[in-house]
Amino acid sequence: MASYLVLTPPGGPEADHARTRFVRDGFSLIAFLFPGLWLLGKRLWFSGALALILQVLAITIARQPGLFFAGLALAVAVSMLVALEGPSLVAGDLERKDWTLDGIVVADDIDTAEELYFNDPATAAATPSGPDWSALPAPNNARRAASSALGLLDFDGGR
Repeated sequence: MASYLVLTPPGGPEADHARTRFVRDGFSLIAFLFPGLWLLGKRLWFSGALALILQVLAITIARQPGLFFAGLALAVAVSMLVALEGPSLVAGDLERKDWTLDGIVVADDIDTAEELYFNDPATAAATPSGPDWSALPAPNNARRAASSALGLLDFDGGR
């Protein structure tokens, strides 16, 4: 399953949510294969130019005698960084343009994420008909949190 960041445009979402964006927060294969071009395609000019410069540098280093693996490591590092953090850069760019992170949806694909998000009563601006759970006191989870340290600590804090 993947998580999708839901971003709404400046001024709030429209009634039909036509401009609401879903950004998949996870590994991007196309960003891994073509990191600089992927960033430039997403209009991240500085990051895209930097990635292209680092890719050219990696190729230059790899052509030097005895430095093939150093160049290859640099190229793979740039590709992995863009593939893993590229979607976060896209979301951050939108937030700098006054878009609002409205929520995170965990789903198998974009269609399911949209269905889950748009069927949420809070998103649909419908009044929830269920009970008001916020009026209940919060449970005391301090004891449970102290005991959930992967079995390394018992309730008294010892080993």
